[in-house]
Amino acid sequence: MIFYQTAKEEEMLEEYVDECFERNEWFDKMMELFKIKEEGEKHHIIPKAFFKKKKLKIIDENNLITLSRKNHILAHYYIFKCAKEIIRKEMSVALSLMLREVSLDMNITEEEIKNIKFVSSKTRQKKVVCLDTAIVYNSRKEAAKLTGVDEGKITLICNHKSYSSHNLHFEWATKPSYTLEECKQLIRTYKQPTIRVKCLETGIVYNSISEASKITKIPRSKITAVCSGKQKSAHNTHWEYIDTPTTNSSPKKVICLETKEVFNSLAECCKKHNLDLRRLQRVIGFNKTINGKHYDLYNPNKNYTELNIQQLNKKTKRIICLELLKVFNSIKEAKEYFQQFGIKTDKISDCLRGVRKTTGNLHFEYFNTEVDYSAYAQKRIEEIGGRNDFVKCLETGKVYSSKRQAEKAEKVFRVQIEKSLKTSSTFAGKTWVYSNFEEWKNQVINPFITSPSST
Repeated sequence: MIFYQTAKEEEMLEEYVDECFERNEWFDKMMELFKIKEEGEKHHIIPKAFFKKKKLKIIDENNLITLSRKNHILAHYYIFKCAKEIIRKEMSVALSLMLREVSLDMNITEEEIKNIKFVSSKTRQKKVVCLDTAIVYNSRKEAAKLTGVDEGKITLICNHKSYSSHNLHFEWATKPSYTLEECKQLIRTYKQPTIRVKCLETGIVYNSISEASKITKIPRSKITAVCSGKQKSAHNTHWEYIDTPTTNSSPKKVICLETKEVFNSLAECCKKHNLDLRRLQRVIGFNKTINGKHYDLYNPNKNYTELNIQQLNKKTKRIICLELLKVFNSIKEAKEYFQQFGIKTDKISDCLRGVRKTTGNLHFEYFNTEVDYSAYAQKRIEEIGGRNDFVKCLETGKVYSSKRQAEKAEKVFRVQIEKSLKTSSTFAGKTWVYSNFEEWKNQVINPFITSPSST
């Protein structure tokens, strides 16, 4: 071997060669091809796939040669022909990719190319065994053709996501042959046994409603309705159960906690109170309300007269506005309070979670009874920070909590307000300067609170 310089390297190469290749006529052709010195594309003598399989560092030094495009494709062809199982799959994939550009003047026939592609795809196929007949199929496609079961359905059955199809059970084949006794042990038990039904006109018994529907082309819902007595006939045929169906549990009763009214089912409660069924299902038992009322599953052993409805409400944490030192029982209460001043505080929850610093140029936190906010508030405001967007129009003397609010109230573009703040210039007859919280509070909030209409 001429590829490694030292005897130790040559020994290592010989070991790798014996692990990768079979020494046959194709191996000899490959070695002859490697002796040709030419410029072109780089090629690893010991394939990179081998090093990856062995979890070894890929060796480039003395393991790389250059081949022309034609000889490079031929080299991969020879490698595929003499490759052992450890790299055969990877080499077949590599060859099939290179053969997209192959020309037939390379002494490779079109028939050989087709066989190579067939082998590369064959390595990815999984064998399937039919547990009812103990027949092993080379692929799901072959099993689907011979059994009439959909290929996708066979995949679901083998992956244990479905039980059977056409009364046939399948499993991935881990060995070349099976006996019927082995297959019977592999069949999984079905948790919900099917119910047999009988057509009274023909006298035929079907193993399930689904099977009867497929054969007679009658919808399953109609066969079920006839068997349960809700319907007289289906497509001029009469049906009856042979196996007693599993009866559903009686509908659960519902109670309205405010009125103490008990309903026999969710549907009855929705009809009487004009509620949406899905919304009631989401809310029931979770201490939430629909149309201002609480609903729960009825328990006869529970004394509902002693229930305190207020305790069922989700306990909301109180919040405080650090600028005003005003405490609110909920976010909703805070929004209603600031709405009267024309301030939008729809991002209060983001401030509480730390996502935003301010909303409406105000800081909000969860209220803590142990904190002295008279000394803490100003330090906390400086620590959190936030935009100083209080602006004042010199012509009208009005102060606004944000540029957006000023834009809407004064009908001036925000770009003009920003330019005026920077250059002290006048736009649309108005000049703007930055203001502060105290000036905004004295003009907007304090007069509103002290006005007679507010008391």
